[in-house]
Amino acid sequence: MRLLFFISILFFFASCKRGNRQVIELRNSSLENVYFLISENKVLSNLNEIARIRPIISRSIEEINIEYEDKEQAESTKNNLFQYRIERDSIAILLSSESAGIFINSITIKRIITDRFNGQLHVFIITEHDLQKHTDQQIINKKLYKHFGTLTPEDIKEDSLTLEYF
Repeated sequence: MRLLFFISILFFFASCKRGNRQVIELRNSSLENVYFLISENKVLSNLNEIARIRPIISRSIEEINIEYEDKEQAESTKNNLFQYRIERDSIAILLSSESAGIFINSITIKRIITDRFNGQLHVFIITEHDLQKHTDQQIINKKLYKHFGTLTPEDIKEDSLTLEYF
């Protein structure tokens, strides 16, 4: 009887319609590598926000030699070390829908923007050069960041949205 119940539960969850993964991506079409930052604030004033996007190691990505037999694992490790960095002619995910328990993509991008960013997701860009050469305080004081844009839940009309930075 328990086995039948367990099989019924598995069948139920397997037959449930799962939503598509929603993503907001940023394409870097500029001539240099950049770092992105998302915030609920339209002006950066918190040093912790800048500190959060800094790489967790002091060396540049070009100086790091990560070697694994599995190239995907090496790339994944670099992406984790430099998760807010977007190389020239590359795309990064700014925000994606999330799963809650067994329900795939149950927390939508619209919900995340509404709940975590008070209805406005502000996207900022800082060049790799500025991040390497200046302190967090200098970046804020000199406004070395660019307010790239603002997204609201109403801007999300499809499962995928790609923004382009020139």
